[in-house]
Amino acid sequence: MVSSGLTALGIAALKSLFLEVFQRKGNSAIDRIDVNVIFRNVDREILGYVNGYIYRHARIKVLNMRDSVHLEDIYTDSELLLSKQDPHGFNSIEELQEKYQLIGDMLSINRQDQERASAIEFIKSNSRTVVLGGPGAGKTTLLKKAGIEALKYEKPFHNKKRMMPVFLELKDLATINNIDLKQEIISEVRRCGFKQKTESLTKILLEKGRMLIIFDGLDELPKEKKIQVMDLIQDFSDEYHENSFIISCRLAAYQYKRFSNFRDVEIAGFSDDQIKDAILKWFGDDASSAIDFWQRLSALKNSEIKKLSNTPLLLTMICIHYKQTGRFPINRTTLYEKALSVILEEWNASKGFIPERYVGLELRQKEILLETIAYESFKEGQLFMYTSWMSRRIDDMLEDMDTNLSESGKKVIESMEVDHGIFIRQGERIYSFSHATIQEFLVAEHCTRKNSRIKELVKDNILDERWRDIFVFAAGFRQSDDILDELEEEANNYINTNPSIMRLLAWISRTTAASKSSLIPIVRRLLALHVFLCLCLYSANTERLFQKTLKTIRMCQVLIKLFDQSLPRNIRRELIQFERLIAMLIATRQNLSGYLHATKIMTSSYGKIGDINKHVLALSHQIDVSMHIFDASKVFANSSKEKLISRCRRSSSSILGKKIDSPTALGLCGSMFVACMEEIDLNISLIDDIKSRSFESFSNYLYCISLLKECSDMAKLFSKSRWSEIEGRMLFTKWI
Repeated sequence: MVSSGLTALGIAALKSLFLEVFQRKGNSAIDRIDVNVIFRNVDREILGYVNGYIYRHARIKVLNMRDSVHLEDIYTDSELLLSKQDPHGFNSIEELQEKYQLIGDMLSINRQDQERASAIEFIKSNSRTVVLGGPGAGKTTLLKKAGIEALKYEKPFHNKKRMMPVFLELKDLATINNIDLKQEIISEVRRCGFKQKTESLTKILLEKGRMLIIFDGLDELPKEKKIQVMDLIQDFSDEYHENSFIISCRLAAYQYKRFSNFRDVEIAGFSDDQIKDAILKWFGDDASSAIDFWQRLSALKNSEIKKLSNTPLLLTMICIHYKQTGRFPINRTTLYEKALSVILEEWNASKGFIPERYVGLELRQKEILLETIAYESFKEGQLFMYTSWMSRRIDDMLEDMDTNLSESGKKVIESMEVDHGIFIRQGERIYSFSHATIQEFLVAEHCTRKNSRIKELVKDNILDERWRDIFVFAAGFRQSDDILDELEEEANNYINTNPSIMRLLAWISRTTAASKSSLIPIVRRLLALHVFLCLCLYSANTERLFQKTLKTIRMCQVLIKLFDQSLPRNIRRELIQFERLIAMLIATRQNLSGYLHATKIMTSSYGKIGDINKHVLALSHQIDVSMHIFDASKVFANSSKEKLISRCRRSSSSILGKKIDSPTALGLCGSMFVACMEEIDLNISLIDDIKSRSFESFSNYLYCISLLKECSDMAKLFSKSRWSEIEGRMLFTKWI
C-alpha cells in the first residue's frame, strides 16, 4: 500500500538526515542538544513524525467526497510556466480577440509560448519558489506532493541533502497578533509527532539548512496581515537561507509586493495527456470506466467541457460526478451550474476560507452581477472588457441591491478575480471570464430568468453561431419548452411561405411515407433529402450554386449523424458509394463541358478524366455498387435497385467498345441522372425551383433543425414528450 511504503521511505530518510546532522565529528550542535535522549527514542520519534506528517498532509478530501484519498494515488505531475515577465502584457482588446480566435482558451492567452518544466523537478532544483495559480489550479496539492518527495529516501532535494518537510497553512496565522515563524515551525513539528527536545531539534535543523518549509495559502490572509507575513517570511528565509522554501499564492493576489530572491512560477493548466493521466488515477482499478470517461470527454461535442477540465478542481468535480452516477454529464447546463457553485462558494468553503470582501453579498446576488456583465458584454460581441466599464456597471447594480456591501465595483471585480478566479486579467485594465463557456452559461441564465426575452432573442439571433451555445444552455433549464417552441416557430418561418420548399417537403413526405425501413421517420426523410441534394449538386451550373449545394449536403450529413448515431454500417457505406457516383458524374461534366470550379468535389479521389473510355467503364461499375443505397436504406418505398441498375447498364453498354466523344459521354451521364430521378419519382422542375429561389432559406431551415436537435438533447430531462412532437414535424408536411 502507498501509506506503508511511504512510511518506510520517510523513516529511512529522516534517520539518514539525523545521522548526517548529529553524528558528524566536530559538530558543535551536539553541545546544544541531548543526543542520547533523542537517539534512545529515535525510532519512536521519527515514526511518530512521519505518520503524523502523512496523516496531516498526505491525504486530500475535496468538495463532496465522502472519504479522503491518498495524494500519491491521484497526483498528476503538473507543469510550471517559467516566464520572467508579467503574462498580462499590454494587449488591446482587438489583439486579445485575435489571440483567442487562434487559441480558443482564455486561460492560455499570453501563456502558450512560455517555457515549461515539471513542477516537482523544478521545485527540487530550486531552493526558493513561489507557486502561483488560480483557485483550484492545484497549488496546495503540488506543495503537499513536494513535502512527500522530501520524505522519500531515494530522492534528496536540490542541494543533495536530506530535508525534513514542515507544512504550514498560513490562514492559521490570521488571528495571531505577534507572529513568530520559528515558533510556528516548532509547533508544527510537535503536532506531527516529535515530542522530545522539539525546540532544540528544530533550531539545529534550521541552522544546518536541513528543512523544507512550505507556506501554503498566502492569499487566504487578510490584506494587512498578508503584508506582515510576507515581511516575516522574507526575513526568515534570509536568516535561514540554506533551507528550502515553497510559498503558494493565488496569482491575482500576488500583484504588488513580492518576495526577493524567490523564483515566481505559475501552474499551467492540464494538457490532454495530463487530463487523461488524472482520470486514470482517479478511477484506480476501474480502468474500463476511466477509458469510457476519457473517450466521452474527448468527443468533439464535449470539447468545451474538456477545456473546463484543464483546471484540476473542475476535473475532480466531473470525475466525482461520474464515479457517483456512473454516467457522463448529459445535461451540460447542470454541469456548468455545479461548476459555478464550486467556483463561487463550495471551493473556498471546503478550505475554510471566507473572502472578507463578500460578507455582504449572497450567492444569488453574485450570480446576478455576473449574469448581467456576461449578457451585456456578449450582446455587444465582447469577450474582453475594460475594468472601467465593469466597475461602473457593478456600482449601478449594487445601488439597486439590498446589501450591506460597502465595496466599490472595482473592489468586487478584484475579489471575483482573487477569491474565485471567475474573472482573469488579460491586459492592462482588461478582464475576461476565465472560460468563454462560463460566460455563455451566465448569458443563458440571464436570458431565461425573464421569459419575455426568449422570443426576441431567438428571432434576432437564431442564425448567429455565437448564440448557438446560449440556446443550448438555455434548453437545459426548466424553461426548455419555451426555447424549443420558439426555435421551431422561427425555423418554420423559413419554409412556410416558400412554395418551392413546401413542394420539396411534400415529395420527401410522400416518397418515405410507405417506406419499409426500420429507421426512425426523421432519418428516412434526411436520407431522401440527401439523395435529392446530390442530384442537385450534379445539375448545379454555377460555382456559387455548387458551393451552396455542397454546404447543404454537408449539413444534411451532420443531421443524419445527429439523429441516428447508430446508423447501420451498410447504409453509411452505401451513402459514400452514392456520393462517389455523383462525384464521377460531376467529374465527367466538368472536364467535357469546360465547366470548372475551384474546390474539391464530394470526394477527393476523382480528379480530371484521363482516358474517357476507361472512365465510362469505371462509371458503369460505380452504378452497380452505388444503387445498393436503395436496398440498404429501404427509404424509397417504390424504387427498384435492379431496375435502376439494368437501365443504367443498358445506357453504358450501348457505347462500350466504341470511340466515345464528349457529347456521347455527357449523354450517358444525363441518362443516368434521369434514370435516378424517375426511379424515385422526382421531377426536374423541383430541383430547378429549389436551386433558383430557395437554397438559402432551406439551408437556414436545416441549420435551425440541427440547433433544435442539440437543444433537445439538453432538454430531455424536462421535455421528452414535447421533443417527440417537434421531431415528428421536421421535414414533413401533411399536404402530400
